[in-house]
Amino acid sequence: MPRTITIALLAVLCFCNCMEAQDRPDLSGTWKLNLAKSDYGDTPGPSSRTDTIEQRGESISEGVVSVYRNKPQSYTLAFSTDGQKTILPSGARVNIGSTTLKSISASWQGSSLVVTEILNFQDSVLPAKNTYTLSGDGSTLTIAVSLGGGDTAFQYVFDRVP
Repeated sequence: MPRTITIALLAVLCFCNCMEAQDRPDLSGTWKLNLAKSDYGDTPGPSSRTDTIEQRGESISEGVVSVYRNKPQSYTLAFSTDGQKTILPSGARVNIGSTTLKSISASWQGSSLVVTEILNFQDSVLPAKNTYTLSGDGSTLTIAVSLGGGDTAFQYVFDRVP
């Protein structure tokens, strides 16, 4: 009898782990910003942006190439999805628009990846929450951004590059 219970518990645990893994889509790919579908709200957004995401298990690398206010920008973010905070060294300046990234952490909430950034904007600390959501067919990636714990301030909509 105890052996049957143990086998049943292991089967349930395996099923739960499989279901959790299925909720986490693979964001890997090259994504081009769709300017017509994106909404920057009151903030000036980039005139172009292409993100290249590599997802391997709990590790994500996101390369960003954009043009913001006629200035080209390029940076790469590397972080894990286990909620651990990655603090950028002071010499590694990552500028996102007119802000400087100080730290980044990420975790899955269902099928969405929530990336929390701590930004420095005009010598003030500004938390940003970026929620990455992949469409059901895998062709569109939406990043909804809320600043300072408020509602969505703007959202980027990307199309997958074949």
